[in-house]
Amino acid sequence: MKNINLAHSENSDISYRINTYPDGEIKVELSEIDHKESYKVITRVNNAGDLFLLMQINDVLTRNEVEWELDILYLFTGRNDRIMSYTAPLNLKIVTDIIRNFSCCGISILEPHSYATLSRLQVGGRAAGRLSVVQFFRDLLFRNNYDLIVFPDEGAYKKYQGECAVYLNATTSHGIKYRDVLNGEIYKYSVDIQGYNGIKNKDSIKVCVIDDLCDGGRTFELCAEAITEGLNKKGLAIELLDLCIAHAIQEAGLRKLSPIYSNIYTTDSFRDYSDCGISNLHIVSIGEVRIND
Repeated sequence: MKNINLAHSENSDISYRINTYPDGEIKVELSEIDHKESYKVITRVNNAGDLFLLMQINDVLTRNEVEWELDILYLFTGRNDRIMSYTAPLNLKIVTDIIRNFSCCGISILEPHSYATLSRLQVGGRAAGRLSVVQFFRDLLFRNNYDLIVFPDEGAYKKYQGECAVYLNATTSHGIKYRDVLNGEIYKYSVDIQGYNGIKNKDSIKVCVIDDLCDGGRTFELCAEAITEGLNKKGLAIELLDLCIAHAIQEAGLRKLSPIYSNIYTTDSFRDYSDCGISNLHIVSIGEVRIND
């Protein structure tokens, strides 16, 4: 199987070029197609332009009647997975309706923001495969031997608590946030660590906050404050406070959180921030979406 890597052209087995016309139209052209070969397409779908390129790749591979799989490193519209207003569109449905009509024989995706993405991306009656942030970073999380894992909200807790119980020997807790549905602002936030009593013979503990994505960083800012306050009330100090996320959207959000967290671990799924100069930011490159056993 050869790969067509739209996220990292330098790693693509099949070279290609993307032309942009004066009216803004973009067009991709592959260097070759081997009809005896199967293909894996690796891409980010960060915006409508990325989606249009992927639609073109589907057109080429479909017309050439070759077998292919699709790996999605990041899929936009995941946060628009429910109807908040009857005068607004359901963007996730629009995007997934396009992708699920592709001719690919399978789809894998790195940590979609919404579980609805998986069921909406069915191919041959089979939902898309998901590689979670806990699965992707499980070796790092296990190696760092955290005492307490905190999920910033109940949604993240439901997603990851079971996986953490399997892969990690750590107590888990979660935040509770109240968001204004009209303007999206968080007006109240707390972390439930009342049942956590620390580790015997340890005055300081290692904590990791885990979630799927970081955008502006406000939730993680409030989470760090609540964790520190809650543990201090119990007479416990924080030896290490790390953040582990699959997708980093805004550089400004990472810069805001850098002084607050000991280490920030993320991938290059949305964008590679390796050269942004944040000393405690650690980027793990994701070559493909390989589902762990």
